[in-house]
Amino acid sequence: MRGRGRPRVQGDAGDPGAMVGPSLSEYWESVEYFCALCREALPDVLVSFIVVGSLGAGDAVPGWSDVDAHLVVREATREVRETAARLQRRVTERFPAFQTDRGSRFCVFVHSRREVLEGSEDVSFLAQWDLKRIGVVACGEDLPALLGDPPLDKGWLDRHTEWMIGFLARERDAPSHWKGVNAIGFILSGARVAILKRGEYAKRKDEIAGIFTRLYPERAATLGRAMEDRLRWPEVEGDEAEIDGVYEEATDFLWWVRSLP
Repeated sequence: MRGRGRPRVQGDAGDPGAMVGPSLSEYWESVEYFCALCREALPDVLVSFIVVGSLGAGDAVPGWSDVDAHLVVREATREVRETAARLQRRVTERFPAFQTDRGSRFCVFVHSRREVLEGSEDVSFLAQWDLKRIGVVACGEDLPALLGDPPLDKGWLDRHTEWMIGFLARERDAPSHWKGVNAIGFILSGARVAILKRGEYAKRKDEIAGIFTRLYPERAATLGRAMEDRLRWPEVEGDEAEIDGVYEEATDFLWWVRSLP
């Protein structure tokens, strides 16, 4: 691993707060296995595989967190994307704890080297910021070291917030499990957007909580509830009243985020 190396994450072996799900060693084993598959199947086009998200930031919660990573290739052709999808399925078969009824928690985003370095419709300024600040290079070229610092794009943040609001409206009748996952995740994401609108960056959940509470103390209770529910997910998952409550709170919270200048 290059870049920052493997960060320590919540739920490491011996952590009494670890949740049921893939162990943290399995998270990183799955990443290493995907790299090995890419070296075998995509030797001529592989540039790098970079872990971001909670795993890259160092605050993944086993059983809750996904693996979010960027597969960077020379050219992101249809054939390359199909191969990447096939390799992703092999990882999920080997690590079945990632499998859900809505797909895999091992999430791979395929981009060309040029898209990552220059930005594109699929590689936003925030994706570049995350790659540069928390990206862990699992294999290949250290692209985060080459990234510049694109300007803050508030228009993109507003569009992203509107997408989350629309998603919650469409998924109102989804199974309770997914309503909870989406509501909690979107409150955390919305809090991050609110922070970004003030020109500050945070990715770790404790950083988000600290900065958000300082900037918006009147809304800190909503974020605190979402963070607590994330850590107590096995308990919260079976509480439909709690999930319905946080779902309604998420929609109201995101409308507030969208109203911020």
